[in-house]
Order: sequence, then C-alpha cells, then structure tokens
Amino acid sequence: MPAGLSFAHIARRLLRGPIYSDQDRDWQALAEHLPALQSYFGKLELRVRLQNTDGYALLEDAVLLTDEDDADPVGPTEQLPPLLRRDKLSYDVTLLCVLLRQRLDDHDAAGTASSGGRLYLTQQDLFDLLNPFFKEDTNQVRRTARLKKSVDGTVAQGFLVQTQTYAGEEGRIKYEVKRILKARIDNDALERFQQQLSDYLGADTTA
Repeated sequence: MPAGLSFAHIARRLLRGPIYSDQDRDWQALAEHLPALQSYFGKLELRVRLQNTDGYALLEDAVLLTDEDDADPVGPTEQLPPLLRRDKLSYDVTLLCVLLRQRLDDHDAAGTASSGGRLYLTQQDLFDLLNPFFKEDTNQVRRTARLKKSVDGTVAQGFLVQTQTYAGEEGRIKYEVKRILKARIDNDALERFQQQLSDYLGADTTA
C-alpha cells in the first residue's frame, strides 16, 4: 500500500484550489491532517471549509467573510490583505451559476440516487437554461457565441467540468455541475437572485 500524502502536499493542494471526495488520496490525506491544517491555516486567518455531504473542501479567507460568518474575525487594529483571489464573475456567468444552483437543489429534492447524487447536463441543457434571458439578442450567431462564452466562463471557474463529448453533435457535450457552486452562491444569495430573476421575467411577460 502506498504511503499517505504528507501534510505539506495537502496544504499546498488546498492553496491551489478545492479538493473533491472522488480524489481519493487527496481526500484521505485531508481527513488525516485536518486538525493540523485547521491550526496552520488559522494562523493565516484562513478557514478550511469541509463539506462531507457535498463532497468538497476548500480554503476560505476570513478577511473576505462577513462578520456573521466569520467565527474568528480580524481585530479592528489590524487590516490584513486578502490572501486568496476571488475572481469577479461576469453577469452571464453569474446568471448561469444561479440557474445551476437552482437545478442542484431540484436534483437533490428529487433524490436521484441513480447518478450517485451528481448532476449532469448537456451543452444544450445549459443553452436552454440561459435562452429565456437572451431573447433580446435576435442575431443567432451572436447569441450562440454568448451562450458558449457563458458556459466556458463557468467551466473556467470550476463550477462545470466537461465529462463527455459526442463527435458531430456539439450540443450533446456533457458536463457535471460541481457542488462547490454552493460555496459561491449560498442560500441567501440564491434567494436574492431568484427574486431578481422573477422580477425580470415578470416584467418581460407584461411588456
């Protein structure tokens, strides 16, 4: 049996990005070194967020957390610079992320155990989610390019992972929706976006 991964390895791995439960060796090492990781990163005002149910772990920067979410806030006498970069999402990518978060909730509520709890969507499924919000763009070529850019941007953020392609049938490219999306769009943010989307669709139908 190969030796377990070292503390240094898994600490560096967390600094690079999320760890998922299907990454067996990394996930096992995370569990083995978790107390030491929490202590180490805590000194840097970073928090190890572990979600066993959704199968992911990541670092959160206490400097970027709100007061109510931050269990160990930075004192008022010292303002630390953010350590982890958090990219600003474009409107289209944010919109797709919100729609995907809704689909994740619906998927969980349906209890679709056959997929192991994972949500898979084709490229066409993603286009169908976005299309109602892109109706004002009547140029089909430009609209398709915008749809693809939205999907590519979501992939770049790690919220979608391409899992399968079909030669000659681009719309059937298959993606997995990663549950780490829940860490970026929490329930409060989802409710705000849902209200905004509802207002937008309502205004559109009454126009």
